[in-house]
Amino acid sequence: MTYDTFTAANTEKGFFSYFDELVRDPSLNRVYLIKGGPGTGKSTFMKKIADKFADSGLTVERIHCSSDPDSLDGVQIKEKSISVIDATSPHAYEMSLPGAYESFIDLSKFWDENKLVDNRQQIKQLFTEISAAYKPVYSLLKAAGSVENWISLLIESNTDYEKITSHIKKIIKQNAVSPISSKPVISNRLLSAFSKDGIITYSKTTDTLCSEYIVIEDFAGISGFFLNKTAVFFNKLGYNTMLIHSPLSPDKKLEQVIIPQLRLGFIAGGHIFSPQLDDHKIIKKLFSKNYIDKDFYSNNKNKITFARKTIRELTDHASIALSEIKAKHDMLEKFYISAMDFNALNDFTNTFIDNLN
Repeated sequence: MTYDTFTAANTEKGFFSYFDELVRDPSLNRVYLIKGGPGTGKSTFMKKIADKFADSGLTVERIHCSSDPDSLDGVQIKEKSISVIDATSPHAYEMSLPGAYESFIDLSKFWDENKLVDNRQQIKQLFTEISAAYKPVYSLLKAAGSVENWISLLIESNTDYEKITSHIKKIIKQNAVSPISSKPVISNRLLSAFSKDGIITYSKTTDTLCSEYIVIEDFAGISGFFLNKTAVFFNKLGYNTMLIHSPLSPDKKLEQVIIPQLRLGFIAGGHIFSPQLDDHKIIKKLFSKNYIDKDFYSNNKNKITFARKTIRELTDHASIALSEIKAKHDMLEKFYISAMDFNALNDFTNTFIDNLN
């Protein structure tokens, strides 16, 4: 089984990451941290590892770069309890148990440093331009987050949270058996991101991990509370919970909660991050407006529509800015690609994979 996720994103608060969780996952026995410049083959190295073990029938999580989903930030091979992770900026990491738990893979040994030195000024200029180009992206996403927060505050005092809580408890009673574990695991991921190609959502991951869905059609934006409560209740019953966070406000809002032991997903539907779902797997649909004061909803429907449209326009402009950054990044990569000995890297990659078997 292979599935795709993100563990980092460009958000309303800037770059946000669950990278530490990838390194400190208690299920892991070994973590390999890759060091190297842009275009030095880090992503290709990880893709080859992922393909090799996926072909062997193992469970492989491919962790993508949110700015450029064609590239990988990491790979986890579940049955082997190993992670291979890009540990270059912005994922820089200091080892806690050097050699005993973490190991560095240094791809700089495959480049000709003299060629990079010869192009120092152009490389320095591109790094500076790329860093500066993220500022307008974060400004746009911050504005989108402010609009989302505005409409949430507007709705908050007119939402029947007791009714939601009661409904969640009823659903859990119908689907859960308690208790199943004294030490349930909480994992944090994202399945959507703002990228150079617009909003990317890995719908196939939801489909791969879940046999059934309960969907909260969320025109009004209250699904976050519903999903938070669901995660807390299942965790208290001893179930592992996979929390799928919003790429706009990951510290405040969930988009999905997946219960691996039940292969059951709770999904926020009807908004820009919603996955495409198999209708045959939907066992229940809930509607957010049923938990909101009817008069308030009727009087403020236009405001909610305006907020959704504004958020979409702001995030679309952020994606355009990210595509411009990607163009600069491609220029930067060319300098490193021209300095690399990829034949030697390929030989190293094949030997590394053989040693993992």
